Amino acid sequence: MPMNKTLIAAMLAAVPFSTMAAAPAPSASLDVHYVDTSIDDGATDEDGNGFGARISGKVADNIKLYGEYQTVNTDDSDVDFDQIRVGASLIFSQSDSLKLFGKAEFVNLKADGGGLDESESGFGVHAGLGFNVTPEFKLMASLGYLDVGDFGDGLEYNLGASFDVTPSVALVANYRVTDLEDGEFGGVNFDTKADDIQLGVRLRF
Repeated sequence: MPMNKTLIAAMLAAVPFSTMAAAPAPSASLDVHYVDTSIDDGATDEDGNGFGARISGKVADNIKLYGEYQTVNTDDSDVDFDQIRVGASLIFSQSDSLKLFGKAEFVNLKADGGGLDESESGFGVHAGLGFNVTPEFKLMASLGYLDVGDFGDGLEYNLGASFDVTPSVALVANYRVTDLEDGEFGGVNFDTKADDIQLGVRLRF
């Protein structure tokens, strides 16, 4: 009988620890980043900088919804280039070290200043893979296609990396190239290539 009481007491004492161990992993994240950009429209090639934020949340084991906002201001022409993206990502296959995913998104691009006041909406589709170099250090690459009205259409490339400082905080870096062709404003045809370097922090909750 004393042994049974001891066993029961030990099991009750272990309950809080088992509850802590079973606590759910973070299912949402917020990225805040600084942006350094270079924009080439065929006539001019200039630099700019700004900031961006991206929030995502898991709605199923393999599905996430996300929203992104980014704004940059060019140094010479003083044009603000803003973009809003809202979409969903789907993980097709995942192992301990590798995952394959796809994304579909709504895209809005806006150029304001320097004689421009244009806003166009469209869509983007992407496919990519993520690789866990270590449990803390992860790499990502994706290829996509964008069609954004009078801003044109074309390919988009992403290369990203993240390093977990803690389970809730990570450092993130991303290089994104958006290469749109056949744009047209006011009867003027143009191509636009934007190279974005994003450096920031990710908070998981």
